[in-house]
Amino acid sequence: MTVNSIGDMARSGMMRRQNVELKQQMSRLTQELSSGKTDDIAKHLRGDYKMLGGIENRLGILEAYQAAASEARIFTTVMQSTLGRVQETSSNMATDLLNVTSAENTTVIAATSHHAIGQMNDIVSALNTKVAGRSIFAGVATDAPALASASEMLN
Repeated sequence: MTVNSIGDMARSGMMRRQNVELKQQMSRLTQELSSGKTDDIAKHLRGDYKMLGGIENRLGILEAYQAAASEARIFTTVMQSTLGRVQETSSNMATDLLNVTSAENTTVIAATSHHAIGQMNDIVSALNTKVAGRSIFAGVATDAPALASASEMLN
């Protein structure tokens, strides 16, 4: 039976080399763990970049979704405030019109009528609101106003 062994000096040199390699590897792994990034991406992925490309593609899609959601939030906020303004104006107009039905004075009726025209102008103007150059209540035709002007409707 033959036993192969190395001498004490060779063993000492081999142990020192392995100790240095272990320290370097431990340092690299500690750095990767603390930063969350691999030191050598190509070695880590073994040349297969499909997964990395897929992640980057999904990140791009998520950014687009975030932009669309932000835009939708802005539009709905403006829509809600506009509809609140329309409701307040129409509620005031309804109160004025109910009060005028009991009045027999033509001056009061004419003043209320003139005020109602102004309130209709306000409502039409509110419904024709644009955000970022797009009409918010016009449906698909965002480049055009949602309604004709109040004077056109009254004519």
